Amino acid sequence: MEQYLQYILTLSIGGFTIGAIVIFLGKVIINKSSEIIFENHKNKLDILKIEFQLKFSKLHEERAEIIKRIFQSLFELEIKLQELTSIFQGPEWVTDTTKDEAARTQLNLTREILEINRIFFSEELCTKIEDTLNQCSDVIFQMRKAKLNKMRQQEYAKMGEILPHKDEDSPLTIWQREEAKVKHDIKLLRMSLADNFREIMGVAGNS
Repeated sequence: MEQYLQYILTLSIGGFTIGAIVIFLGKVIINKSSEIIFENHKNKLDILKIEFQLKFSKLHEERAEIIKRIFQSLFELEIKLQELTSIFQGPEWVTDTTKDEAARTQLNLTREILEINRIFFSEELCTKIEDTLNQCSDVIFQMRKAKLNKMRQQEYAKMGEILPHKDEDSPLTIWQREEAKVKHDIKLLRMSLADNFREIMGVAGNS
């Protein structure tokens, strides 16, 4: 009888030991599986993070190239406006439209660059660039007005008459006003945009 009880006790202890081992191994397997799953998710997140960084870096480079193109085009437009409004021109300035056409062509090119790449900039910045271009367009218009007024003056002079006009509409007054506008106002607008572009590029305030 005692041997039988001992046998039963041995089986019970053995069963408990085996059960404990199975449970322990189960926990080890579950923990290991969880670690593997977690590591896989971590690796996937790392890959996604790298892909995002690469895409962002490429977008940043593309945006930088667009900013460079717009700013360069604005600078070239400013130069052409300086040539258009320079007082160091001969009497042929009245009929010569070469400088007008060069400035207008550069203006249209800059507008095209902006429109194609508008999605890269905020609406506020796009409006600021547009305002600058409108100021440049007005310079071209005013210089055309000065030429027309000068031609009218010459026609009246041939008839021995003087063309009546307001002082602010005289060709010389318009010419001088637009020359000053290009040298001061247009340049300040371009430099203000340069500050905006520096902020976008993350170089504002850096040496």
